[in-house]
Amino acid sequence: MQRIAPNKNSYRIFLTCIALLAFVAVVSLPIVQAGYYSDDIINSLVPGTIKFYHYGFWHYIAADMKVWLGNGRFFPLSVISSITVFFLFSKVVYYQIARLCFMWMGYFLFAGLIKTLTKNTASAFLFLILIPTCWSIKDVADPLVSFAIFLPLVVIFTTLSLLFLTYFQESKKSCWLALSLLMYFFDLNCYEASIVAFFMIVTMVLSSNDFPKQQWQTMKPYLIISFVFFATYFIVHNTSVSAYDGITFHISLQFFHGFIIQLLTALPLSYYFLGDDNGLHLTDVVRSMWHNKIYFYLAISLFVSLSVSLYSLIPKVHFNKKSTSLIFRFGLILLFIPAILIGLSQKYQVILHSGKGYIPVYVQYIGCACLLLSLIRSLNLSIASLFYKKVLAMSTAILISLILLFSLFCNLITVQIDNDRYYYSRALFESALQHGLLNNLPSNSHIIENLYFWNSPSFFVMNATKSIAGVIDINDTKQLPHVNNKFYLEIFRIKNTRSGFISLSSMQAMDIQNIRHVIKITRHVTVQNPTFFIYASNQKEYIAILQTMRLRFHLSEPQIQTINQLYFSSKNPWAIIPLSQPTLNLRINYNDIENIIPV
Repeated sequence: MQRIAPNKNSYRIFLTCIALLAFVAVVSLPIVQAGYYSDDIINSLVPGTIKFYHYGFWHYIAADMKVWLGNGRFFPLSVISSITVFFLFSKVVYYQIARLCFMWMGYFLFAGLIKTLTKNTASAFLFLILIPTCWSIKDVADPLVSFAIFLPLVVIFTTLSLLFLTYFQESKKSCWLALSLLMYFFDLNCYEASIVAFFMIVTMVLSSNDFPKQQWQTMKPYLIISFVFFATYFIVHNTSVSAYDGITFHISLQFFHGFIIQLLTALPLSYYFLGDDNGLHLTDVVRSMWHNKIYFYLAISLFVSLSVSLYSLIPKVHFNKKSTSLIFRFGLILLFIPAILIGLSQKYQVILHSGKGYIPVYVQYIGCACLLLSLIRSLNLSIASLFYKKVLAMSTAILISLILLFSLFCNLITVQIDNDRYYYSRALFESALQHGLLNNLPSNSHIIENLYFWNSPSFFVMNATKSIAGVIDINDTKQLPHVNNKFYLEIFRIKNTRSGFISLSSMQAMDIQNIRHVIKITRHVTVQNPTFFIYASNQKEYIAILQTMRLRFHLSEPQIQTINQLYFSSKNPWAIIPLSQPTLNLRINYNDIENIIPV
C-alpha cells in the first residue's frame, strides 16, 4: 500500500493557528483580569434588577430603551446586546471572556477584509499584531475592559458590510449587496461612532472601477438608509426630555482641545506618556516584569518569538498602490472621524484629560493599525537594497515587539490599579454573601453602610443566599431613623488584593458630630455582636487582618483565640465568625468609602 505523505501546508496552517491563539491569549491577559468599571459597575446588576423588580427580560429592555430615548439617544441594538450579555454572563470573568470573543471576532474579520483587498496574507497577520500594540487601558471609561459588546459589534457589522460590498463589486450579485445593506443597517443601530461605516463605504465605492452611474446606483440604497436613520435620530434627539450633552454639538475653540486629546489617545503607549497622574512609572513596569517570574518568562518568550515572526513576516507585506491607498484612507477615517465627533461634543470638549480619550478610541485603534500597516508596506517598497530591507525588517520587528511588551505590562498594572479602586471590595463582599454572611439575619433587615456604587438590593439578590429589606446609605439621615433591624456593614481590605474582612454588626444608635470649618462629618455608631467574614490568601495577610480587627473592635485576647480557632478549623482561606460582644462605639468619617489594611 502506498503511504501518503503529510501535507506540509496543513502543518504550517495548524502551527500558525496555534501561534495566533497563544498570541491572542497573552495580549488579552489584562482584559481577562479586569473587574467591573465605569458604567459596568451598575449595568452588571441587570440579572439582580430583573429578578428583584419582577421584570420580564424584554420588558426590562423596553424600559431601558425608553430611558435612552428620553436622553435623546437611539441605538436599540446596543441596548439589546448589552443587557443580554450582562444577563447571560453574571460572573465577571465570563463576562470579560465573552467580550474578548466578540472583540477578536471583529479584529479577525477586519484582517479578513485586509486579506481580501490586498490578496496578501502577511498583511492580515501583521494587522492582528499591530492592534494590541495600540491598546492603552486607562483608569477612566475604557472600551477595552468595559461597555459590553456594542463597540465590538460596530466593528463586526462595519467589516461585514464592507466585505459583502467587496463581494458584490467582484461578482455583481445582488444578494451580496442586500447582505451589505443589512449589516450597514444593524451597524447604524449600535452607536453614534457607526458613522465611520458610511465614509468607508463611500470610499470603497468611489475607488471601484465602475462607471460613475454604476457607483451612484450602488450608493443610492446606502444613502436612503442613512437618511432615514439620521432623520430618526435627529427627531429623537430634538424631542427628548433631557438630551444627553455628550451628543450635543457645540462649535467653539474648545473643539481643538477635545479633538487633539481624542486623536492622541489612539496612539501606542499614549496613556503611559500622556496620561496625567496615571500611576504608571518605568520603575513600576520593570519591577512588575521582574518580580512576577511567570510574567517575566512569558514576556521574554513573547519578545523573542514575536521578533522572529515579525522579521520573517514584514518583508512579505506587499500589495498594490490601489489597496495601499484604500487601507490608508480607511485608517484616516477610523482615526479622525471619531475624534471629530468627540471634539464637537459639548460634554467632552470640557471633561477630557490628556491621554484619557473617550470610548470611540476603540474604533480609532483599528485606524491607527491600518495607517501603520500602510507605512510598513510603503517602506518595504521604497527600499531596493536587500541588506537595508533586512535592517528595516529587524529594527521594525524589535520596535513593535518592545512596544507591545511594554504596553502589555502597562495594561496589567492599570488593571491592577483599577481593580483595587473599583472591584476588589466588591469581589470580597460577593464571596461573603455567597458563603452565608446574612444567614442569621431576619428577613426584614436593613443593611447600613457607606454606600458603594454597586451595592443595592439587586446586588444582594444576585449573590446572597437570603433576602433583605433594603440597603441604606449611612449618610441618609432622613431614612435611617425610621427602619428597624439595622445592621451596620464595614469592609476592610488589604491593598491590591481581595483579602480582608467584612464586619456585620447589630446597629443600636448613631450620633452625628459636625466639626466646624472641616468638610468631614464624623458619625459615632453603637453596635453589638459583630459577625466577621475573613478571607486571607496567606499567613501574613491573616495576621494583618487580625491586628486591624483587634484595634477596630477592641477585641480581647480570648476573642482573638476564638477567632484563630474558628478560622483555622475551617481549613479554608475564608471563614465566617460570629462574636458575642457588648455595646461598642465605632467612629466613621463621612465619605470614607474604603478602609485599607496596612501589611
